Amino acid sequence: MKWIYVLQGKAGDHKGPPNPTSSTLAPTGRVLPMKNSSCIKDLLKILYFGGRAIVQFIQSGREIMSEEMLDATIEKETGRKETGRIEAFSDGVFAVAITLLVFNLKVPQISTEGTNSVTDLGKALYQQWPSYLAFVTSFATILIMWVSHHSIFKMVYKSDSPFLFANGLLLMLVTVVPFPTSLVSEYLTTPAAAIACAVYAGLFVLINIAYNLLWWAASHNRSLLNPDVTTAQVKIHARSIYFGFPIYLLATLLAFLNPYLTIAICTVMWIYWIFTFSERSSSRVA
Repeated sequence: MKWIYVLQGKAGDHKGPPNPTSSTLAPTGRVLPMKNSSCIKDLLKILYFGGRAIVQFIQSGREIMSEEMLDATIEKETGRKETGRIEAFSDGVFAVAITLLVFNLKVPQISTEGTNSVTDLGKALYQQWPSYLAFVTSFATILIMWVSHHSIFKMVYKSDSPFLFANGLLLMLVTVVPFPTSLVSEYLTTPAAAIACAVYAGLFVLINIAYNLLWWAASHNRSLLNPDVTTAQVKIHARSIYFGFPIYLLATLLAFLNPYLTIAICTVMWIYWIFTFSERSSSRVA
């Protein structure tokens, strides 16, 4: 009679009864008597199909397990929030958008009539002041948007499909900011300034709508919010986000009357956001 034994997951033949003290036997292996060598193939098939069954069982378990249970397990095992990947991806998009703004700052070209003197270069640099103004305003605005985005995710501990799509819409609009910034830099001192500034402020109207959608997706029924978030924090955040829509809409309409007033309103708005973030921080401390 032949014997089949298992050693570190492998099967082999052994002539004669097994020696319990032999090192060829797995410590916990089970020795099975087999009448012919074809049983080796049968055992391998059992191991193969048994492994597939285990994999299918695990996959079925993942499908049966609710999304909330999976998220809780991931957070417990890794010590990270479920939204960690979303935050990392969003931070990368904000970083790219804010970096692209610098391409609107170009080295001035002195006219052929100039002598490349200090005065000529200074005059050429001064004539590019719309680019500097648009760069500072857009940089500060994207920075404030990133801080606001960060403050939302500090109160959110999980995500769902509406939240992911709302966040994607916001990121798409953020990447567009360098385009109207270039328009303002190029046309602020021309008769086409009204259109350039209207497009600039109009984009912030759309961004504010995206923020409202993101916040609604997070705070609706408090389904995605951390249980520690208070009602006062929710109200303060919602009030500051809602306030931006009518102001940016007004700035868009005023562009056709006075483009400079539109830029001034957009500049004042990011200063306003700084104070609102201070208010939110104080409410969290309280």
